[in-house]
Formats: sequence, C-alpha cells, structure tokens
Amino acid sequence: MSPVRMSRIEKVVRIALAYKDTFNRRDIEGMLKLMSDDCEFETAEAPGGVKIRGKQKIEQYWRDFMSRRLQIHMVGEEVNGLGMRCILRWRLAWKDTDDNERFIRGVDIFEVEKGLICKQYSYTKAIF
Repeated sequence: MSPVRMSRIEKVVRIALAYKDTFNRRDIEGMLKLMSDDCEFETAEAPGGVKIRGKQKIEQYWRDFMSRRLQIHMVGEEVNGLGMRCILRWRLAWKDTDDNERFIRGVDIFEVEKGLICKQYSYTKAIF
C-alpha cells in the first residue's frame, strides 16, 4: 500500500476516534465540527434507523439523546480504515436506575470527504 493511501486511511481512523472521544465528553459542538454541513446520519434505532440530514437536525438529535442518557460511555473495541470509510465497533455502557451496569454493542460506519464525516450509519445488536 502506498504511503499516500495509508495516510488517508489513518486520517479517516483518527476522525472516527475523535468523534468517539467527543461523544464521551458529551461535546456535541465538537462532534459537529467533525461533520460536513450536509452530513447524513442514520441512527441505530429499530427497526431500520432514522435518517437525519444536516448539522442542525443532527445536533438536535444528539441533544435529545444525551439528555435521556446521562451516564452513557462509548468504548471503542475495534477500528478499521477502508479507504475513505472507517468501521468503528463499539460498546455503549451505562448504569440503569438500580445502578446496575448495562451495555449494548454496535458498529458505526463513517464516510469521510474533505476531512469531514459526510455519512454515518449506526447499527446495534439490541434495542435501547
């Protein structure tokens, strides 16, 4: 693999990991800075996800999501760069009302153009 191609793959992986880190800090503005203005986001909600387009709508989605899940934390379990795409396998953990540890596993597929996330598709193994 050429050094230029490897550099592009590394950049996409770094963007996905930065997104995970901003999510864990609950830094919605930071998450939005990593996205293109017309970013497409498909949520992990059953049965087939909800498609959201544009930073303003995505921002509102994350604000609502975070307000309902105060203790949530994402652990990156595996990350793979594939050209201008990246696959991040993750584990979301939180405590329920009885202080029991709960978690689900899932995958996000990111597409990056011009250094920004232009598409994000989220999938989970469970409904939450």
